Amino acid sequence: MTTAVPSLPLWRRGALGEPGFARYLTAMLQGATGYWIARIAQDWLLLKLTGDVSAVGIAAALQFGPILIFGLWGGVLADKFNVRGLVAAAQLLQASGAFAVGAMALAGLVEPWHVYAAATVTGLSAVVEQPARSSMIVQLSGRHIAQGLSMNSIAFQAAGFWSPPVSAAIVAASGPGIAFIINGLGCCITAALVFRSPTADPRPRDAGERVTLRDGLRTIRETTEIGWTMVLLACVSLLGLAMPLVFAGMANTVFNTGIPGYSLFNSVMAVGCAAGSLLAGRTRGKARLRHLVLLLGTSSALIAIGSQAPNAYVYAALVIVHSVTITLFQLLSQALVQMSVDPVARGRVMGLYLLIAFGGMSVSQPVVGKVVDTIGARETQFVLACLMAVGTALAALAIGRFTGQKVRVDRRGLRIQEPDVPRFVRIALQDAGAAIERASETVDRAEKAPRRPVPMPTQADQQRQFDTSSPQTPA
Repeated sequence: MTTAVPSLPLWRRGALGEPGFARYLTAMLQGATGYWIARIAQDWLLLKLTGDVSAVGIAAALQFGPILIFGLWGGVLADKFNVRGLVAAAQLLQASGAFAVGAMALAGLVEPWHVYAAATVTGLSAVVEQPARSSMIVQLSGRHIAQGLSMNSIAFQAAGFWSPPVSAAIVAASGPGIAFIINGLGCCITAALVFRSPTADPRPRDAGERVTLRDGLRTIRETTEIGWTMVLLACVSLLGLAMPLVFAGMANTVFNTGIPGYSLFNSVMAVGCAAGSLLAGRTRGKARLRHLVLLLGTSSALIAIGSQAPNAYVYAALVIVHSVTITLFQLLSQALVQMSVDPVARGRVMGLYLLIAFGGMSVSQPVVGKVVDTIGARETQFVLACLMAVGTALAALAIGRFTGQKVRVDRRGLRIQEPDVPRFVRIALQDAGAAIERASETVDRAEKAPRRPVPMPTQADQQRQFDTSSPQTPA
């Protein structure tokens, strides 16, 4: 007689069954809803105040630029302190900026520099929050790291699906000030929920042991997967993540759909990102660099095709597919880094990861906004696609040369031929050969060194040694 094993409910399986992860996911969902509502209101408010797409790019640069300057030190903080306190403090700082802009907008006194100041406050808080949040997801998801990252992305993108229409309705009915107030309240609720998460304190360190950036950078240099993933991520952050600026240009000047079209493009992008997150959560095993290269090549092709879309609906459909590939790349690359890094240096490595991701956006978005205003949205999108394809191809060639892989075409099609001796084995053999060579040189120097004569002990020395070594008899 066999006893049936009761299956666990869905909310207790995988990462959701880990202590504290469900609470974190709830905080993420409602906090992301407020973020998206304020983000759409912020972009449209700047367009209304300035009539310039580049103003949206400046706000994005101020929002993500501080990570480019201080992001590595945010990773150091994530390795030194409990991450739940860092995330809660950052959320409260964001709430202060949102409340300030919301109050100015409701009073009719808001100016572009007020929005820029709030974006800078958000960027400074992200320096502390983003590396700490990455470490928090790994701690709370336990052994289900890939699933935890996927569910975190699904919550963020799901909020991005329903929030733009809600934001458009709020802005149309009450103005953008209410949208900022909602975001501030969401940040406060997120801080309260996150502060109750069961995250662990960093391990105690020996006296004199310091948490330094150099150790984190050494980890990246010594791990092939992490280093080349950072290179591919730089290509995406500079060229593939500036699409919201192109959306604004397409809605404003190409399809003439206004804020409903702009919110539509952001909503369908969120649908594609949610679908990509689901696919990433169902992956088995560890992603490889070749998978990331294939995703980037596909994404650049989709961006080029989308630049020639005849109407807004075809363009929105292509945005969905492009968002799937970009989200798959982001989640698989982050999972690859998280699974390859030493947990002691996780915060510093993720600090550099986020520095590249958000810092690249802060560098490229003002430029992309200016290019959209100069040559048009369609032309800008096609140029981005071409540059992204060239960058991906160069990175793929460099990775193949570095790892010793070769591309072969035979009857079975295109395939990648692995080297007879893996790279890590070659490096180990080189290190062993160098150590043997140094040891041989040391032995040769010792043999060639002049021999010094050993002085023979005198009779007085022998008598003194005998006196000190013989037992003493009591008197």
